[in-house]
Amino acid sequence: MFSFNFKKFFKPIILTAIVLGLIFLNFLGALSLPKNFFYKVVSPVQGYVYKVGLSIDDFISWVCFAKRVYHENQSLRLENLKLKGEVTRLKELEKENIFLKKQLNIEREEEQKLIFSRVIGYGLQSLNRFILIDKGVSDGVKKNMPVIIGGNILIGKTRKCFSHSCEVILIIDPSSKVSVMTQESRIPALLRGDGAKLFLDLVPVKEKVSKNETVITSGLDSIFPRGLLVGKIENIFSSHARVFQQIEVSSPVCFYKLENVFVIIPSS
Repeated sequence: MFSFNFKKFFKPIILTAIVLGLIFLNFLGALSLPKNFFYKVVSPVQGYVYKVGLSIDDFISWVCFAKRVYHENQSLRLENLKLKGEVTRLKELEKENIFLKKQLNIEREEEQKLIFSRVIGYGLQSLNRFILIDKGVSDGVKKNMPVIIGGNILIGKTRKCFSHSCEVILIIDPSSKVSVMTQESRIPALLRGDGAKLFLDLVPVKEKVSKNETVITSGLDSIFPRGLLVGKIENIFSSHARVFQQIEVSSPVCFYKLENVFVIIPSS
């Protein structure tokens, strides 16, 4: 026999009655006061949540922008290094052209071959400063060959060479010595490293050098060709009590982050 379970449908019936009652009261306008009170309470919270959402959105946009700017700055830095080396090379070519116009029948230097190499190791123990590259004797690399990075910027020379690898002593190594000169004033000097920085030796106190003056290889040591970019003069320490000036040179190279280099193979 069919029996009606009132308890089972009691809650749905009550909820339906409440909803219908609220709809009817809203139609009559009886809920205006409660609705206005609810909006006044909720509006400030809603506004705060909206502002927080905007702030989060702005922060995410700023992070994306900062990341993009960082990568662009890295690209611009590499491009700037290349341009510095190119400007240095062009200045030297200009000086050579002026000289050659005055001195006829003088042969120009032949182009030199470059061998691309990857850095596969670092030797930074004690004061020794060298890197290991993936090119060696089988590739035509020998001892005392100049090593540069893009932009014609000097970083060192080959030392111990093996069949498929070679050590490159960096110019910041204390045992490194390079014949250089200031590009603008043409003052010769000897470049040495102290394990971290670069200095010019044998510059008499009477010689006038300026901060930010470019330093290039002079080609007088028969190892490094003339015109390779070394860096710029950063500090000058001069005193009448000294015979020579103490000059610090700043290199555009980060010697601890080298990845790819070029070995200069002298023309035969």
